[in-house]
Amino acid sequence: NRTETVEQQLAEALRSGKPDIYIELCKTDAEGKPRWVKVIGQTFYDEKGEPERVLGKVCDIDDQKKKEWELREKSQKDSLTGLLNNSTIKQQIGARLQSLKRGQTGYLVVQDVDSFKKINDTNGHLFGDAVLCSFADELSNIFPEALKGRIGGDEFVFYVEDMDREQLEEKLKQLNRCMSDRYDDDKTGLHISCSLGAAVTDGTVTDYNLLFQWADAALYQVKSKRKGCLLPAGCQGRCGIARQELSGQ
Repeated sequence: NRTETVEQQLAEALRSGKPDIYIELCKTDAEGKPRWVKVIGQTFYDEKGEPERVLGKVCDIDDQKKKEWELREKSQKDSLTGLLNNSTIKQQIGARLQSLKRGQTGYLVVQDVDSFKKINDTNGHLFGDAVLCSFADELSNIFPEALKGRIGGDEFVFYVEDMDREQLEEKLKQLNRCMSDRYDDDKTGLHISCSLGAAVTDGTVTDYNLLFQWADAALYQVKSKRKGCLLPAGCQGRCGIARQELSGQ
């Protein structure tokens, strides 16, 4: 009860003689909608120096709060795709990993668009930007529950929990199918697919940098040597699991 909290703090200020009061809270307005206000108060004292009364006012700061949230959200987002940016996704996945329980499964997946430089050089950077935005949209549609972000260029990272490997594979194949359906053109030879590396933890490893290192190593294996493929032959795109995370070492 936020109203009770304000009353309690005002009463405490009066008892303790605290000279200045500043409280921000979200209250429900007459229409039942949440609205942010701030309470500013000052304690007055009697001739003996004892706190006698508190005088203050309530100010509407709802617009100010909304602007602050918009700026904060904007600072956390990648300007092109609208996904979380590198620093924010690292922080949020790191926090989620710290709360992962032993025996609970978490996948950290690193992905990039295959031959993206060639796509840019052949079709132009505006087309390349459109491909990245489409990829971000499809990723959000197929993995709505995941924490996901763009970490630079054509590279993305996302994190999901409590999903078995078969389900993860199927969703990743679906992601590639969606990109192919949207962009592949036999006449021009255009083909869009992605490669990825994944690291899985059962809650014993909760360090973001270590899991990212494993996933990135798996991605490198997939793109350079095509080792550790999870997706069946003939499927567009490839997926690898680093051996380190499989053995838990």
